[in-house]
Amino acid sequence: MTDGTWNLQLIAIRPDHQGQGRGATLLRYVEQTLTTRGGRVLLVETSGLPAG
Repeated sequence: MTDGTWNLQLIAIRPDHQGQGRGATLLRYVEQTLTTRGGRVLLVETSGLPAG
């Protein structure tokens, strides 16, 4: 049931580098790498910080 399933628990970009597409580029790399390794499902954990 979980064959080919991967779990992405954390992805972070330094605040001074945010808004430049680096997170999207990193996520595309992860997706492409898992595809070449036979990945079938990528579960992405999400969370947020409370507004201060």
